[in-house]
Amino acid sequence: MREITFKHLTTHGNRRRDLWMQEETEENGVQATVEKRCVYMVRSRRHFDAQVDLEEWIQGNQLESRCRLRNLTVKRIQDTKANTRHFSFKAIGSFYAVVGEDLFSIVFVQTYRVNLHGEHNLS
Repeated sequence: MREITFKHLTTHGNRRRDLWMQEETEENGVQATVEKRCVYMVRSRRHFDAQVDLEEWIQGNQLESRCRLRNLTVKRIQDTKANTRHFSFKAIGSFYAVVGEDLFSIVFVQTYRVNLHGEHNLS
C-alpha cells in the first residue's frame, strides 16, 4: 500500500509559500511515513531602476556572506519496546533571489521527518 498527499499553500500577496508532501507506505509488516515540508517567506523586496544599479548593489554588499544556513537540527529517536524509529531534519536559513530588476530577501524553513513502525526488528 502506498498513499501520497500534497499540499501547496500561498498567502495573500505571495509573501509566504508552504509546500507539504506526505507519503505513507507499508511493506513486509513495516509502516513508514515520510513527511517533507518547505516554507519560504519573502522578508524584503528592493526595486532597482536599472540592471547596472542592481549589479553594483550586489557587488558592494557581498551577498554571498549574507546567504547562510542559520540553524540545522537532526534528531534520531529509537524505541525498542514499541519497535519504532523517528528521524527528523530541520534547516533554517536565508538567500537572495533576483527577478527582473527586483531583489528579494527570502527566509526558508525545511523539515524532513521519517517515522518507522513495524512488527519486525528495525535494526
